[in-house]
Amino acid sequence: MSMARLAAVLADATGIDVETLGRGGLAQALVGRCDPEDEDALARYAERIATDTDARGLLLADLLVHETSFFRYPGSFALIVEEVRRRSAGGAPWVRVLSAPCSTGQEPASIVMALLEAGLSGAVVQVDAVDVSAAVVERARRGAHGPTALRSLSAERRARFTTPTPEGARLVAEIQAPIRYLTGDLLDPRFGAEGLPYDLVLCRNLLIYLSLAARERVLRTVRRLLAPGGMAFVGHAEVAAARRVGLVPAGPADAYAVIHELSRALSPKALPPAPSPAPAVPARAARSVARGVSPAARVAAHSRPAPGPLFAPAAPEPVESVLVSARRLGQAGRAEEALALLARVEGERTPSPDELHLAAVLERALGRAAEVERSLTRALYLDPRHVPTLRLAALVADEEGEQEKARRLRERAERAAAKPVAGAEAGSA
Repeated sequence: MSMARLAAVLADATGIDVETLGRGGLAQALVGRCDPEDEDALARYAERIATDTDARGLLLADLLVHETSFFRYPGSFALIVEEVRRRSAGGAPWVRVLSAPCSTGQEPASIVMALLEAGLSGAVVQVDAVDVSAAVVERARRGAHGPTALRSLSAERRARFTTPTPEGARLVAEIQAPIRYLTGDLLDPRFGAEGLPYDLVLCRNLLIYLSLAARERVLRTVRRLLAPGGMAFVGHAEVAAARRVGLVPAGPADAYAVIHELSRALSPKALPPAPSPAPAVPARAARSVARGVSPAARVAAHSRPAPGPLFAPAAPEPVESVLVSARRLGQAGRAEEALALLARVEGERTPSPDELHLAAVLERALGRAAEVERSLTRALYLDPRHVPTLRLAALVADEEGEQEKARRLRERAERAAAKPVAGAEAGSA
């Protein structure tokens, strides 16, 4: 069993394209779980990852960049308020909203904040906040956020919607009350199969990590989960992928909203209110969303202290140390700090391809297309055979509708992976 085989098992189980994150990210996430030099241990761990939902969620919590913020894509929240208001005025007693993956909870909290600011009651919605990682869901359920996360909230919003704590602030009960925090996997074909449809679905900061096949599976699930006339919200670079499964743009361009193509003939304001359930949530629907999850992931949060701040080392540092520190910051949802750390090395030396690849991953999570292109170009200038960069560049090209460019980049990546540089593991990061 090799690291490449473990990455393949993870891809089969989750759809995550590990190479877009750099193989070194997987090796780092294995620390304390498995010895990557022990092939038997790797084989046992791969079998566990393939069958154990909780173990897989914990690995993903350490592997992925949980980048999120309050009111990311403000245009989306303006349209959400408009849609909730329209549906409520049309007689819908309740609007169902799904935020998946919810990461550490800023997105579902922003939905409720936006509604309250617009003079609507939080009681008009139920927001299901879902993530594959039970550990991440636990953090979201606590509603505690540090200074970095709170920077994206204005002073007025912090005063109204949070309570100060020694570590930062905690969301007030009025924000948390309409939100159900659940574990679940959008790649599971059973996800929400027995539950009620959603009027609004937010699915962002997930598709960028997935293989093409997995991305299409998720988008088809999103389409299935939508109630008649329902609306989904994706990332700015994901609208093109949504088109391929029959979800077409709707509303203002900066909202990144899509609807089923059959609803395209109707303007959003003309769409009939989608049927909404009575306020009581059927137990069967709740069980469906959380199916396959350990009981501990479904109970209310216990008072476990939030993890302490990560140390941002002072420059200059060895390449590996900067990479490890920056990756840890990104995995903790502190992408801006991780990018600042990577930028500091440029004053001392030329960044390595691995550092530039990680910068591209972080910039992509933040939705900065121009910076992503710049980092990918620089990385490939330094190492034209850098496998993670080639594969990430292929995903970006595919999202932008440049299929031929994406095909060529994937072919280059496969050739480079098949012929590693002598004395080094191609694509290590």
